[in-house]
Amino acid sequence: MSMKYWCAAGAVCLAMVGGGEAGLLYYDGQEIGGSYGNMTYEPKGLHYTYRGGLRTMPVSGGKRVHDGTGDAGSDAFDLSPSAGSAWDLAGLYDAASGTVGGGGVEGVLYVSVLVRAHAASDGTSERKTGELPYGRYFGLGLWRGTGTEILGMGNEWGAHAYSIYGTVTGKQDLREASGGTSYISVDRNVRLLVARIAFHADAADDISVWMDPDPAQGDSQADDVRRYIGTANGDLSFNRLAYRAGNIPVINGVDFDEVRFGTDWDSVAPGVPDNVAFWYDGQSWFSTYVNTFYDREGLSYTMANGVAMPVSRGKRVTPGSGESGSDILPLNPSAGSVWDEAGLYDSVSGLVGGGEVSRVLYFGALVRSVNGSTTATEAKDGTPPDGMEAFVQLTRPGLSALGALGMGNGWGQWAYSIGGVFGTADLKQTNNTTYVSVNTATRLMVAKITFNHTANDTATVWLDPNPDHGDNQAWTVCRATVTGDFSFSQLAYRSGNIPDLNGWEFDEVRFATDWRGVVTNLPSLRQGVMIKVQ
Repeated sequence: MSMKYWCAAGAVCLAMVGGGEAGLLYYDGQEIGGSYGNMTYEPKGLHYTYRGGLRTMPVSGGKRVHDGTGDAGSDAFDLSPSAGSAWDLAGLYDAASGTVGGGGVEGVLYVSVLVRAHAASDGTSERKTGELPYGRYFGLGLWRGTGTEILGMGNEWGAHAYSIYGTVTGKQDLREASGGTSYISVDRNVRLLVARIAFHADAADDISVWMDPDPAQGDSQADDVRRYIGTANGDLSFNRLAYRAGNIPVINGVDFDEVRFGTDWDSVAPGVPDNVAFWYDGQSWFSTYVNTFYDREGLSYTMANGVAMPVSRGKRVTPGSGESGSDILPLNPSAGSVWDEAGLYDSVSGLVGGGEVSRVLYFGALVRSVNGSTTATEAKDGTPPDGMEAFVQLTRPGLSALGALGMGNGWGQWAYSIGGVFGTADLKQTNNTTYVSVNTATRLMVAKITFNHTANDTATVWLDPNPDHGDNQAWTVCRATVTGDFSFSQLAYRSGNIPDLNGWEFDEVRFATDWRGVVTNLPSLRQGVMIKVQ
């Protein structure tokens, strides 16, 4: 198992031990030390959030890049199964044939890979007419010797859907259980492909392949998960591995990462442990910000399921002084930072969620207004008091005072609300009329931000959600869904400039790639250690 240190300046860092690898037999994380012919090492790995945002797959920091060069566009090499090897110890090595799964082998093997095409399919450039371009082609391949391609997982030549191919199965699009035309055309998203091979002694083997499966469901995936299921297909034994792409760079460029072989599902679809916030500011004494004073009594909060949220014994108090009443904290996204490790950093823009990033981020905080709000105090008639305003805010240089996305209360509104590049919006029940007026209670606000590299980002923000319900909150929970460019590089604690009206307290600011990371305790010492960074 590997130790990863995820850190953020001015906050708490977590050192976590990755798990779920008990049955792992073989792993290629595409580190720079790999020696293969047709590849360019890329220092940033393929990051992946599992179906439904349940958890994130950790990567080793690199990926294999195929530009479709060469006649076959392949890197192939021997897996060298032998007596005493990991394959043999798992009961999968057949000495007579020198293969994994041959002869009298009876057993199950799982294989997984992350893939990402450089260009999306347009449905027409896949024709095989003999004229360029004449077909997309890429896949992770299992071979027996140098002449028999047993199984390829990716996209078969001439197809525009994610598919498998090889001498045993032939070309098979990955489809929903209902079949039909329910395949997915090749796009530029990172995709997880998982295969299960059931080897049968001196008999035809079974093969199942899933695309973007739910890791919690194992072999029993929902009907809408694309798959191919085949029984008694043929001899799936192999002893070589190949990374393949066709010979047209503009069409066939593809990235591979996180190749795993294992004897159980968890070994090939591992994830960063749940309940982990990778960036955390609990407002401890070492927080260094200008417009604030530290209070030793943290904000205590009992969640909707009756569980108390632990706090770090401090809170940020913003009295609303100064022109904008803001403390702006640089989050320092950079190569190798916590944001990069989580797959959220775009090196071109220097922003979290910018450019090519397509990921889910959860952002949570406790907030408490020192004063309750009324319609009179929000009048905004030019005579003080002229409006309460306070946000825990994501922002970047060049934006207006509203930032990219803030949670708290917008100026001129007396309901708990959000503000950002979209303007302002009250948090309401799904009847779209019932809101909660700002009062002096401690509130939990949680945002789910879906960054999209091909369109506007989407954010949903909930007020006092039930942590057991995740994204599927009851209709009575106030929320708002907005769109825009939510990329950011700074965190701001903001309140208006009327101390008698705009005093607010903030605590427990957390960023995570899953829901539990922002609503539960930090990892126990069994999972890792907490490190203070000053």
